[in-house]
Amino acid sequence: MYDDIASSPLNPRPGTIINNPKGDNVYAGVPKDYNGEHVTVDNLFAVLLGDKKSVKGGSGKVVDSKPDDRIFLFYSDHGGPGVLGMPNNRALVAKDLIDVLKKKHSMGTYKEMVIYLEACESGSIFEGILPQDLNIYATTASGAQENSYGTYCPDTKPSPPPGYSTCLGDLYSVAWMEDSEMHNLKKESLEQQFNKVQIRSCVKERTSMSNTYMSGSHVMEYGTKDMKHEKVSLYLGFDPKTANLPPNRIHFNKMDSVNQRDADLIYLWQRYKESPETRAEVLKEITDTLTHRSHLDSSIDMIGVLLFGPQNGRSILNSVRERGLPLVDDWECFKSMARLFEKHCGLLTQYGLKHMRAFANICNNLVEKVVVEEAFAATCGGKNIGPHASFGVYSV
Repeated sequence: MYDDIASSPLNPRPGTIINNPKGDNVYAGVPKDYNGEHVTVDNLFAVLLGDKKSVKGGSGKVVDSKPDDRIFLFYSDHGGPGVLGMPNNRALVAKDLIDVLKKKHSMGTYKEMVIYLEACESGSIFEGILPQDLNIYATTASGAQENSYGTYCPDTKPSPPPGYSTCLGDLYSVAWMEDSEMHNLKKESLEQQFNKVQIRSCVKERTSMSNTYMSGSHVMEYGTKDMKHEKVSLYLGFDPKTANLPPNRIHFNKMDSVNQRDADLIYLWQRYKESPETRAEVLKEITDTLTHRSHLDSSIDMIGVLLFGPQNGRSILNSVRERGLPLVDDWECFKSMARLFEKHCGLLTQYGLKHMRAFANICNNLVEKVVVEEAFAATCGGKNIGPHASFGVYSV
């Protein structure tokens, strides 16, 4: 965990983290083997592979698993088509993660693995590229072309306690965590936690706001689905306090949600309203954020026009492939297009990760690199400046 919440000067309860308006402190006692600058893609991969020699900083602990071990991995961050955000340096690219999982499987150092993934477009991390024979069952907060959603946000219901200006959690994550706290996990199966069963619903229905999908996302599943009959306790453990609870009959109240990509703006707006003494400073942050978003959106639109014409540019860059196909065929091209964009147009930032599909579609349409760079330079010449200038450091 990056570990920048508990001690933040903006935390109304210093040293405490809550993920429910009435929740207890979930920070106390949490082991933090890697935090701050040590939360990186390279360290994550080394830890998963049990490669003690390759980890840098932190405690040095790795997943030193054996052939009969089960592994649970929960990952939560911002995301975009084909990528997962990281607080430091480059983002995690889907193909690289799949390659690590394949290597872990070939090493024979686990029996089964369950992955819960929270991020916008998180389905794109596995869609069409996670094999079904790795003994890995993965669920994601959203489909390959959907945002995920924050919850327990200011001005929503339920709202966070007074003093909090930010969302307390993400809808998918809150759903599976609270479901796990309210059920006997020795009786509840992975399938039950994913699907609506019996009278009440679990993660899928709750995340989709009672299956209307008006304000929510489609929770997806990938990989070895034959594992779904297994009990959740095999991966999350068992709390004796839940021994007398049912496997799947707890009522969930309806929860409002907000687009995860707007959560930072909601946070800034709350600060703007509630802190007159810092209003000018926060106003500048809001202005800078919106200006950069506009720059990224308009730049991608212009690039589409230059590469594919005014009638087809936007539709080609935003096109979604059929279910079961990967986001892109050439993942190295995908990375290089993103870096080329940042070379000329500045860093994508968390918000800009939503445009990774555009780079995938440029590659899928086999546009020559020299033509692409000409379009990037014509669109963004002289704009790689200011706080979001890349300076040779790229997001992927």
